[in-house]
Amino acid sequence: MIHRKIFSVRGLFLIAIFLSVLPAMAGIDSVIDITKVGVVGDGATLNTTNIQKAIDDCAAAGGGTLSFPAGHYLTGTIQVENNVHLRLADQAVLLGSTDAADYRNLDPFTDGSGNPMGYALIVAVDAENVGIEGGGTVDGQSPALKKKQNPYAVRPFLLRWVRCTNVTIRDVHLKNPGAWTLNFFQTKGAVIEGVTIRSRDLGMPNNDGIDLDSCENVRVRRCDIISGDDALCIKATSSAKPSRDIEAVDCKLSTRCNAIKLGTEAIGGFENISVTRCQITNTKLAGIALYAVDGGDLRHVAISDVTMDGVAVPISIRLGAR
Repeated sequence: MIHRKIFSVRGLFLIAIFLSVLPAMAGIDSVIDITKVGVVGDGATLNTTNIQKAIDDCAAAGGGTLSFPAGHYLTGTIQVENNVHLRLADQAVLLGSTDAADYRNLDPFTDGSGNPMGYALIVAVDAENVGIEGGGTVDGQSPALKKKQNPYAVRPFLLRWVRCTNVTIRDVHLKNPGAWTLNFFQTKGAVIEGVTIRSRDLGMPNNDGIDLDSCENVRVRRCDIISGDDALCIKATSSAKPSRDIEAVDCKLSTRCNAIKLGTEAIGGFENISVTRCQITNTKLAGIALYAVDGGDLRHVAISDVTMDGVAVPISIRLGAR
């Protein structure tokens, strides 16, 4: 009799837990047409406030997908919250504002050259189960943004993911960033698949393709990157936080700088990095650059089946002090 009572209470407890998570589970499956909540795809209307409200409302309801049909959606900084994904239809374009006042810096930092950084068009901070997918485009319009500034101080990343968990970036086209195109910092668990990046010959510095900084458990697959700065760059700027368990497969890389680079920012070190079946073309510096200059270890790095055509140096390795 006592055992039956214990089982009954335990059963009711489990049922209560299950019922409590139903709203969140239902919310994650929901799809919201962004044009039904006041967002206009005419390429001229600034949609920052309405897009952000849609994200906030979606997150508050347990999460879901915000769907952008064909159109051009002008916006400043938008922050992606827990359990929210953006989906861009093939002819949908998220346009970055050309007014510096429309951008926010939610997690400021200083880069290795001493420059203040952190502005971004799309950003998530301390979020989980987030991302962006679909065949559409994110266009930062950085040449026009730069033209309106003197000096060029607000240089937004295109996509930035700070201390996030479980991020998915799939099939989108990314172009014209103000600085790095796709940046991850201290992020755990990310899939970057089928992404096209175009940031070369914009006349601006630091237009990297993909930057993974002190991240772990990341998969980069079938990406096509033509960048102004390093194409696929793995950093470790955080002490005791190495970049580890990272895999890049079947990628095409071309750049004015290094195609595949570990470092130079290498305080936390690197471990368990695998790069295979990648094609490198028209690269002004090294095809593969391994730079440990900040005291961190570089271990268990495997690079195989990589072809190079038109690189200044196939492999460059540096060990030393900054």
